Amino acid sequence: MIENNIEPVDGDIIYETVKYAKEELEKRGQIFTPRLVAFLTFSTFVPAQVNTYTTAAFMILEWIRHEHDEIGQRMKEEIDHAPPKGEITTEYLNSMEYVQACIYEVIRIRTDSPVSFRLAGQPVPLSNEKFIPEGNIVASPLTRAEELYCNPEKFDPDRHLTPREEMKADPYRALPFGRGRHPCTGERYVKMQIKMFLIQLSKMCKMELMPESNNFEATINKKQLAGLSRPTKPVYIKISKRES
Repeated sequence: MIENNIEPVDGDIIYETVKYAKEELEKRGQIFTPRLVAFLTFSTFVPAQVNTYTTAAFMILEWIRHEHDEIGQRMKEEIDHAPPKGEITTEYLNSMEYVQACIYEVIRIRTDSPVSFRLAGQPVPLSNEKFIPEGNIVASPLTRAEELYCNPEKFDPDRHLTPREEMKADPYRALPFGRGRHPCTGERYVKMQIKMFLIQLSKMCKMELMPESNNFEATINKKQLAGLSRPTKPVYIKISKRES
């Protein structure tokens, strides 16, 4: 029934997500139910909206802050070369590798939570013959760990591009959308929305950080457990319409 009612549409992110989930379940001999379709659709759109607008907001801030250096120029080059509205294809969005690396870096350094929580499916060995017993929650500060990243406090999108040895040695040190059996189902949707948003915003508007917000980095409370990246004071951006 499900197969007969899911028709493929070129570039349809929901169809591709459902199709991938169906194939993975069938490999494990599990049944693909209508309830799972509803869950996948919900988890693609609802949680993805939160990640989209928070990540997009910091993408704008980083773009403005790096406007006159290599990071900003490389972002601008990919965004400005986008086709006109109505002609942007999935292929072009997928080709925006540097903007995508910036998205990954924003998620790493501006994550909503400073730690990653995982349930240990088996004993996890640590140093000095110690271990975490099976069934316990493992909490680890992955996103800014000095043993995982070179200069972890620096906004450096190149760490997510090949052939950067930092990430090549262990791809699991960067988990912007999770990995393994249950990665984020909304990953493609989030990246597509952010790229489209930046393209349209760039074509329509000019942006600059207001003087009172130049040092917004200092207002971010890095010790709070939730909402790690939220500044404690408003950050003001001047947005003006581009001349046609």
